[in-house]
Amino acid sequence: MVGVDFGYVSPEVMKRQAGETTLIEGVPTLVVEIQSPSDKLSEIEEKIDLYLRCGVSLVWAINPMRRTATVYRPGALPRLVTEEEELSGEEAMPGLAVPLRQLFE
Repeated sequence: MVGVDFGYVSPEVMKRQAGETTLIEGVPTLVVEIQSPSDKLSEIEEKIDLYLRCGVSLVWAINPMRRTATVYRPGALPRLVTEEEELSGEEAMPGLAVPLRQLFE
């Protein structure tokens, strides 16, 4: 069990939830990890590895101080996104596109 800063859980996973709870039994499609000044890079990397091993399709690691994001997908190299670019839902969430700059406004 881990806590995420933000996640998207598909309707299929949500259908399996019982009762009123904030705990989700299942795997999110998208996890967003937002780096705070007190976070250690090694701890963030451990969390991202755990998310991917558990079956998360897409992870966005946001670095507000550098105004960048790193995109992680299972079996692929991480990709750096600058604030001039968009974050994409790729195959995990087709049609999702967020200009990274908007997240910092």
